[in-house]
Amino acid sequence: MSDPIKLILLDLDETLWKGILLEDGLEGLHLMQPMADRLRALDKQGILIAAVSKNHADDVDAALKHFGLSDLFFTKEVSFEPKSSAVARILALVRFAHEACLFVDDTAFEREEVAHAFAGLRTVTPEQFLESFQQPGDWAISSSEEESQRRKSSYISEQVRRQAEAQHSGTFRQFLRDSALAVKVGPGSLEAAGRISELTLRTNQINFSSNRYQVDQVKDLLASAQHESYLAAAADRYGDYGVIGFACLRYEGEIAVVQDLMLSCRIQGKGVEAALITVLAEKAKLRGAKQLTGLYRPTRRNGQISGVYQSLGFAQAGDEGEYQRFTLQLDTAALQVPPHVRLVVSDAPVTDKDIGIPFVRDVVERYTAASTVHGGIIDIGAGWDGVLGEDCDTFLEVNGNKHIRLDMDRYPKTDIVANAQDMKDVADESFDSALCLEVLEHCTDPFALSRELIRVLRKGGHAVVSAPMNFPIHDTPGDFWRFTPDGLKLLFAGHAKVVSEYIEGQNDYPVRTVLVLQK
Repeated sequence: MSDPIKLILLDLDETLWKGILLEDGLEGLHLMQPMADRLRALDKQGILIAAVSKNHADDVDAALKHFGLSDLFFTKEVSFEPKSSAVARILALVRFAHEACLFVDDTAFEREEVAHAFAGLRTVTPEQFLESFQQPGDWAISSSEEESQRRKSSYISEQVRRQAEAQHSGTFRQFLRDSALAVKVGPGSLEAAGRISELTLRTNQINFSSNRYQVDQVKDLLASAQHESYLAAAADRYGDYGVIGFACLRYEGEIAVVQDLMLSCRIQGKGVEAALITVLAEKAKLRGAKQLTGLYRPTRRNGQISGVYQSLGFAQAGDEGEYQRFTLQLDTAALQVPPHVRLVVSDAPVTDKDIGIPFVRDVVERYTAASTVHGGIIDIGAGWDGVLGEDCDTFLEVNGNKHIRLDMDRYPKTDIVANAQDMKDVADESFDSALCLEVLEHCTDPFALSRELIRVLRKGGHAVVSAPMNFPIHDTPGDFWRFTPDGLKLLFAGHAKVVSEYIEGQNDYPVRTVLVLQK
């Protein structure tokens, strides 16, 4: 049985349109509407489409714009090189198996040249393309149109990422660090069952188990008390990868078995598997497991991950049917997240919209709408936007406002990397407004941070500050303080007046306090 198709490599002349662009010009072309309609439908279903054409790039762009198809292609290889060279560059970008790709061209020579260069890659005429591949199993269809477009966008971002890497003067590890790769891990959910199934069906190269699950089987896993399932999403300064990983732990007494671990090839080579295994080890310890067992089933596609478990300190422990077993004693394990990965572990599914902490978000949103918070807004300790939510710019960056994120670590949207207790590169009174939300408890010297906040805030400017009191210890090591309402006010006494005070929870037993201050 052939692999489901993930990628269409499409010729243009006499394939997408009738006519030869170089010879007939734009006015001599006629769009082949059945071809365009089918491609548009497949694009919505998550099939990537790349143009491979021997033409001038500007002419092709003009023709695609004329036919309203500029957004159909995630990449275009337009040159007079052999088409096998163009295909090679596209395959290097997507990292798909040849068997998951389809080359469509009206010219027999071009089809033969590509087929000779890439064993297993299927080649067809435009007529064969329209007449064949009519079964759902012929295509690697996405779980939703939204996911389809997110995947397409991630490959467009990958091209920008590759260009930046080529221009980077340091090592690859330095480039990864500068890319601000952030990985968020959360539990699987029934709402994400389709996406989880899709990952298991599409993922080959970084797939340790090679298990395939239909949606009903995923739902059974999620309902099982013996299993814990997790999804991972990733982003960096170049774009959002979306959901890129799935893992499932199976508990057998004091042993936690990594039943499944798989990652999209979009994230290949960035150390995310090590970060995810570290999370699984911590989750297993919390449930009382003494040993973590990793399973690896070798296939002709996943050989590159054969040594991952051993590289992380697991011991080879023989075979279990088709699987190789690797074990790690959790009481002596020394797993570490790669230093270039910013890891966020959430109790909420990564597929859920992250709205932050609603109580704090509501205060900030209301004071921004009233233009109390306005202009240049420095967000001290912004991190992943975990307090205000992933869409916070929709209410912050209005009426000419500019949301500037500062953090001691580089996250995908970080503008300034600095220690909030010593922002020496931030000028005095350089911001109209300031946010400091759920940060003070993580500072070794919260008084130093409060002085710095006042220093960078313009006279008359407003700040919104929040901090917890009766709240669980979190983000350890690095959770040092809790603040009563009076204690929070004391940090700014003599430097700013309290405009408003909001307490979440009971007044004598607050969860957190939010202050609106004016310098």
